[in-house]
Amino acid sequence: MLKSKKILLVIILAIGVIAFNNFVLKGFFKNQGIKLASIVSGPLLERMFPVASFYHSLLAFPGLSRNNQELTDKNQKLLSEVAELESLKRENEFLRSQIGVGRRQGMELIPVKIISIEKNSASSSMIINKGLSGGVRNNEAVISSSNILAGVVWEVFDDHALVLMPDDPRLSVSVKIIPAGGSNGDHSVTLLSSTRGSLAGLFSLGLVTGGDIVNDGDLVVTGGIDGLPEGLPVGNIISVSQVKAGAFNEVNAEMIFNVSFGSNLLVIKNESD
Repeated sequence: MLKSKKILLVIILAIGVIAFNNFVLKGFFKNQGIKLASIVSGPLLERMFPVASFYHSLLAFPGLSRNNQELTDKNQKLLSEVAELESLKRENEFLRSQIGVGRRQGMELIPVKIISIEKNSASSSMIINKGLSGGVRNNEAVISSSNILAGVVWEVFDDHALVLMPDDPRLSVSVKIIPAGGSNGDHSVTLLSSTRGSLAGLFSLGLVTGGDIVNDGDLVVTGGIDGLPEGLPVGNIISVSQVKAGAFNEVNAEMIFNVSFGSNLLVIKNESD
């Protein structure tokens, strides 16, 4: 009986020691370990990541994200207004120079803008932003800076118009071929001809016989006998294939107008309108 009591007492003491170790000592050491880690790591992390800590404190202010978005929107709006003002400045400079030319030559001009361009295997054209309601009519010349022929109005709608460029196969313009550099011995006669678009910025010239003297670099300008104003630069001769006298030469030219000149153009009103 005494022996059984001793065994029971040993078991109770063992259970007590285990419980004390698991629930008292272990919790104590765990809490002390966590406290020590926080004391050491807190200042260390703040020193290692001061920027992150500062940024985190900034985000704590209510409305900061919203204010930042508002500033971004205002900045983008200002950039857009600057770009628009720069575009208006260029347009006004263009109009001032061209209106002066128009007054000297007695031409009525309609300012227009290119809104789309079509370049493919069958056509070379553009759409301008004015039509019948803006005073634009068929067969009127469209020019860019320096009075260069950009095209001819082909079809007119109420608020826009289709313009064929000099290299469009559908367009034929009466032109003159002016010798490069003016008069030069026998090469001083201005020849009459007509264009036919060949796409890719090129056009061919007809009615140039084997007896006519035509050289690379000669200037091609409007002839003024088909309703278009006379003397508008169209292109420059780039190749001449000579044939026997009495036949027509194969003459090719490159148009001067390029869409990179800008979107601001002018329509020259026909005198009959």
